Amino acid sequence: MKLAYYARPISVDGSPQETRDHDLIRAIGYEPYPIGEAKEKVLALYKTAGMLAFKASVEDSDILVFRAFPDGSIGAGVAQEIGWAIDAGIPVVEFPRQVARRTLSVDETREMLKELGQR
Repeated sequence: MKLAYYARPISVDGSPQETRDHDLIRAIGYEPYPIGEAKEKVLALYKTAGMLAFKASVEDSDILVFRAFPDGSIGAGVAQEIGWAIDAGIPVVEFPRQVARRTLSVDETREMLKELGQR
């Protein structure tokens, strides 16, 4: 079983968004990690070790997927987890957010390409 470390703001825990993210992780062929008993062990260790409690879980994973805050910012804890994954050579993928709001029309896309020097 391939494991996907799921990094997200703590505010997502126990929310419908967490459930949707777990479903998406499974749809792309991974198991979200840590969950269940593994998550409980990490959270217990967190009380004494702080963020370092999550490092081994990141390094045990095959990929790290993360969700930023709705405004696109990345909290300090998630950023640290991303850094550990990068240091370990683990691929990092950001889950989509607010896709409809960020989607450009054909004309807007052409204008953006002009501004970037592509046309």
